Amino acid sequence: MNNPADAPSRDDALDTNRSFHVESPAGSGKTMLLTTRFVKLLAESGHPSEILALTYTEKAALEMRTRIVDALRRAKESAPPTTPADKELLSAAEEALRHHRDRFDLLSSSSSLNIMTFHGFCHYLAARAPLEARLNPDFEVADDNMGQLLARESVTLFIDRLYKLARYDARRKALENRALYHDNNWRALTEELVGIIQKRDRFLDLVGIIMDSGTINMSLFEERLRERVRFYVERRLSELAGVFAVTSLGRRWKSFTAHLAQEKCGAAENLPLILPGASWEDLSNWNSIADCLLTKAGTVRKTLGQKTGFYPGFMKSEWGNLVTELSGKTARLLHEATGYPQPGQ
Repeated sequence: MNNPADAPSRDDALDTNRSFHVESPAGSGKTMLLTTRFVKLLAESGHPSEILALTYTEKAALEMRTRIVDALRRAKESAPPTTPADKELLSAAEEALRHHRDRFDLLSSSSSLNIMTFHGFCHYLAARAPLEARLNPDFEVADDNMGQLLARESVTLFIDRLYKLARYDARRKALENRALYHDNNWRALTEELVGIIQKRDRFLDLVGIIMDSGTINMSLFEERLRERVRFYVERRLSELAGVFAVTSLGRRWKSFTAHLAQEKCGAAENLPLILPGASWEDLSNWNSIADCLLTKAGTVRKTLGQKTGFYPGFMKSEWGNLVTELSGKTARLLHEATGYPQPGQ
């Protein structure tokens, strides 16, 4: 991340025309392509620091640096290529060495190449211009543990400030309502608010609806919230429906429910005759299936008899085998559906 001693000035160091970003280190073809692209840019740049590559992970950044330095070293040693792609890479590396003939030591040092994560790049910019970023020049990046501590400290001060408001203040009323929901367990309330801070990007648009309206427009807020919940639930139910439908039990569901009805089982009264779809309104039917086939812990029942609405000896039938053969993923998706809110809830 640090610029070399002979790097251009800050204004010239990063040429956006030569910037690209690395999706993932997975897959040798993609990594080779990006590595070759970087090396080719080296042959065109006035200085290696003009090129910027951004990755999502440190692992991806390290792999790119390693491959680039290795390619330059092999090109300097006139090593033979191993594949057509490697031949193209070494050819580009040779051109880069000729272009920067006096800078091999710089090129061969991975720390001099601007290959970093998005977080690292933001830190890099802030460190170079702390005043413009409104930061203390000696700032440090908080790790996950420190972030948790800061969030809890902030929430504690926030709760204390709200509690000191007048009893009729709407913000204090809101605090009291949440405290009542948690049976006055302030630790649980604190954890809830910390969780909101950590996931705030998921609902900032909903908060914006209220703030932009100038008043607490609950009807508009509730409408948007219902749209959001419907989208989420139906996306999850779509996955559940797709997974369940291809199971042996799912493919024979109509015959399964008809068999239970013929045996006059109590479960037949609760189960839908056909497999539910993926609309929010189908949620209650999926919950009925989960109640019949799963334990409270969310695992497939190993025993289905009269106590659970089936007939004696059901587990020895072909249908019992189809139930026990349900995969762990199917059971997990079914169980998760029991926690989704119902339409209108």
